[in-house]
Amino acid sequence: MAANNDDNRALEDYAQPIIPDSPSCILLSIEARNYDLKSSHFHMLPSFYGLPNEDPLAHIKEFYNVVSGLPLQGVSEANPRMRAFPYTLKDKAKGWLMTLAPGSLTTWEAVAKKFLEKFFSTQKTATPRGQIFNYKQDDGEPFNECWERFKGLVTAMSTSWVTSLLTNANFL
Repeated sequence: MAANNDDNRALEDYAQPIIPDSPSCILLSIEARNYDLKSSHFHMLPSFYGLPNEDPLAHIKEFYNVVSGLPLQGVSEANPRMRAFPYTLKDKAKGWLMTLAPGSLTTWEAVAKKFLEKFFSTQKTATPRGQIFNYKQDDGEPFNECWERFKGLVTAMSTSWVTSLLTNANFL
């Protein structure tokens, strides 16, 4: 039986950190790794710091808008998303990303889900949710203004339950 290389290590060697081959939690496909992000692309990306007053949904929407404008170079839109997303995170948010297990996120859906699980607070949605459930037209308010105000609330609360609510109920 062959000897294990760990058997011959000195005790001080165990105190040295081991850096994995791919320390990123986002495991990129070959296509995503080969996707060419230019310096001009980096300047267009939004930033998210993980602060309590930041809106992670707004960050994702803005990120989608920027990435949808990038040339796809023969790859799906998920590839540049996965490649560019870590560069949008700063400070506390970047620290959080670095704590995730290397290679644990293999799809864009998994990256977005993990991000929202961490930074999207259902407490932040309590007030807008109540406004949507109790929505009514103000006295003397024209219908078109009422409708625009309602759409603004829905846009701010773009979660799956709002989509479900709107598809299963009538506005009037």
